[in-house]
Amino acid sequence: MLPLVSEADLVYMDPPYQGVCMGIDPRYLCGVSFRELVGVVKELSKRGIAFLLSYDGRSGNKVYGQRLPDESGLCRIELKTGRSAQATLLGRSEITYEALYLSPPLLERLRLQPHQVEEIARELTEKEHPTLIGGDEVATFR
Repeated sequence: MLPLVSEADLVYMDPPYQGVCMGIDPRYLCGVSFRELVGVVKELSKRGIAFLLSYDGRSGNKVYGQRLPDESGLCRIELKTGRSAQATLLGRSEITYEALYLSPPLLERLRLQPHQVEEIARELTEKEHPTLIGGDEVATFR
């Protein structure tokens, strides 16, 4: 599918976290290697494809997945996604954070610098009704 995308497209990728698809689990597609994923994101960026990638994260003291290397050129933000359902089922109260990577072509399309994206991520995480500003567009999330 990825060879068919063009610069006009926006791609969202959400492969399974590393380590969550051990054994037979029909909920996850296994076999996405870290090295292969890094190669794919570098190639997409080189082709000028705008994309978002949800990949690594953490809940409590547990970290899921290896961070993508800085050389990939992606802007990484960490978003607070709320209480961990798995931890709650186990009688614990833990907050989950997921990493979202934005490609350089996406930042260019939105006319945003990495530090602006980090500010937006903080606002999304900290405020009850965050506002996203991109170029001339303003959207308030409620």
